[in-house]
Amino acid sequence: MAKADWLEQCPDMPHIYRDAALTICAAGSDDCEAGLSTPRIAALRCSDQTSNNGRIKVGRNPLLCWYIQNEPINTRAWCLQEFKLSSRVLFLGSAEMTWYCQAGSLVEGQEDISKTHESQLNEPWQSYYSTLIGNTAASQNSGDELDNLHLWRSIITGYSSRSMSQESDKLPAISAIARTIQPSIGGSLVCVGEQFLAAKLTWTTCTTHQTLEGALRILKFQKPSKYRAPSWPWAAVDGNIIFDSWIYDYASGTQNAGKASSNYSWFLRHLKEIETAAEVLECSIDLAGIDPFGQVTGGHIKLRAPLLKASF
Repeated sequence: MAKADWLEQCPDMPHIYRDAALTICAAGSDDCEAGLSTPRIAALRCSDQTSNNGRIKVGRNPLLCWYIQNEPINTRAWCLQEFKLSSRVLFLGSAEMTWYCQAGSLVEGQEDISKTHESQLNEPWQSYYSTLIGNTAASQNSGDELDNLHLWRSIITGYSSRSMSQESDKLPAISAIARTIQPSIGGSLVCVGEQFLAAKLTWTTCTTHQTLEGALRILKFQKPSKYRAPSWPWAAVDGNIIFDSWIYDYASGTQNAGKASSNYSWFLRHLKEIETAAEVLECSIDLAGIDPFGQVTGGHIKLRAPLLKASF
């Protein structure tokens, strides 16, 4: 595809996935040559040690979320928004097949649809479908903007650790989700805007990650070989990023981030009361094409804020 055609068609991607009746996801395939199905884990003989009569239920261990997070497709940047924007997904994993829809999820061999997969995946899915797939006008209500801010920060944290073949795709590969969420929280992918300034700018790189099995994994962090974004947005670097927890600590009235996470509802109610010392005077970007959520060739931000003496 020619570069001009790609820049023109990329903004239509959210409509393609949102309007699709079904998205089939080859989650266990390493590349496009592997096909839809992959070799399954061999069946094991299981004996009942309880000697009890009746019906028993056999399931995999570890939990479904372990397999989902470790599937090859969940290492690819472009696949994140394709999965999240689809209203129905048939997830063909390396261990099991899973069905996702707005009602919940159904794992191969499971009897009933589970509505708890949201918490297993550790994401704020409470407003997920209504925001990304449902009535987008509803996501503009003032009561939803704080949920959308938290949703956006959570999505970016997961997205930042994914890989891509082209470094320049960092912004376009998440633009479909940004196009839906950003209007309610102000700004764009690069221009942060005045609203929730501190919550958007307080990100940092993360070089370690604890897996579900408890292992500590070292994450790579580097700058792209070519210019991709100004220095202030998360898109300026390659590697896993996290948003600073101080704002949650402030909201919960504690310096313990673990306790802060349990006071998320308090944080949402009082975030607007937090005064930001910095004021955005100017923020502009130079677009590579016509898509305001696509690639950029430059940009600058001008803030008014107090200066503090620091030493290193």
